[in-house]
Amino acid sequence: YDAQTELASHLPLGARRCGVATNYLLAATDKLNSGSPDPEVSLTADALKQPPIFDSKGQVIRSYAVLPPTLPVFIRRSTFRLPADVTTPIIMVGPGTGLAPMRAFVQERALLARENPDKNQGTSLLFFGARTEAHDYTYREELATLFGDIQKVAPESRVITAFSRDQQQKIYVQHRLAENADLVYRTLLCGKDKLNGPPRAHIYVCGDAKMMAKDVARALVTLISEREGVSEDTASKWVSEMRRLSRYQEDVWS
Repeated sequence: YDAQTELASHLPLGARRCGVATNYLLAATDKLNSGSPDPEVSLTADALKQPPIFDSKGQVIRSYAVLPPTLPVFIRRSTFRLPADVTTPIIMVGPGTGLAPMRAFVQERALLARENPDKNQGTSLLFFGARTEAHDYTYREELATLFGDIQKVAPESRVITAFSRDQQQKIYVQHRLAENADLVYRTLLCGKDKLNGPPRAHIYVCGDAKMMAKDVARALVTLISEREGVSEDTASKWVSEMRRLSRYQEDVWS
């Protein structure tokens, strides 16, 4: 939830899904501590003019002008798990706040690379997307350092970015998947000559369910179909089998 965009501002508080990775809680804390909204955070003066906050029974709790000292937080257990075998390649697609679990995965593989510099790892690919590089690439330096460690044991590992508003034509993560089809296919192959079935690599997708997740799945199906010389129907069945085997995992929302 971003109060500056007024997204979901008409919903009762209990009906909103405010991800911890957003700046909502930070902005609320700032308001409570400072007594006046900071123009640099999302809880702006315009947001304070939004309708009051209601409880589950429709009763007004407090207005935005004076935020409540506590906010309900809903914690949902993630099903994302790294493969136990570190030689298993992983492909991570996490635009926007979908980066959160992928960042943890990259940190884990970087730690293992530092602790076991003589043990090869499977390739780690991270596809990250946002609006602009200048304003939205918060973890640029951290990711560069982490992938520097990973590349010592998995040379083809890298982060591939898609900043949709940095050029006239919008570019999203699914476009980067297609542009890097050879690299993605090599990662899916896991050292084999042909797939001949569901890849052993693990794929993780986190973020928007309405458009992004579907577009990413279609891009992967097309990629596998073209590289393997099979129909898209067959490639789609392989991806479905990956889901069944928990090799294609999604944590998405709309």
